[in-house]
Amino acid sequence: MLAVEFDVARVDLIFAQSAEGPEERITLPIAPFRFYLPGVGLDVPVRIARLEPVAVGFVRQIRLVVDQVRALDASESQDVFTPSGAQTGLKVVPRGEDGGFPVRSAETTRILVEFNADEQLRSNRGVGLILPPTIDGDLLPTPTAYDHLEPAEVV
Repeated sequence: MLAVEFDVARVDLIFAQSAEGPEERITLPIAPFRFYLPGVGLDVPVRIARLEPVAVGFVRQIRLVVDQVRALDASESQDVFTPSGAQTGLKVVPRGEDGGFPVRSAETTRILVEFNADEQLRSNRGVGLILPPTIDGDLLPTPTAYDHLEPAEVV
């Protein structure tokens, strides 16, 4: 598998002002976009958007609501079914962060999503390829070892 292509209709944040506080959904003010993730063992940062600061608090999920997901290789493209992808989205959830990814005043919150298509895509007879709707994300300290990588940016 060379890559997975995502057509994202919108990006929602599930946000809380405190680690134990009630959640609200914030839809980010960005246009639909497409991005690619490499298929095997390569971490590529994808900067979803530059935004005015969201309130200080915790992002419990980043939801990429997708119109379509495709697996690409050298000779063909295959549709990938993502359960709830068009409704609640492909969810990036914090691994080991109590309350969510922290959003602090005057700081950039940086999240690394490790995506390996060969491990994360599942084949199901009768359905085809399936991408489970949840992917773990890790909070990155600032600065990071990934600072030398140029992100694929959608503004």
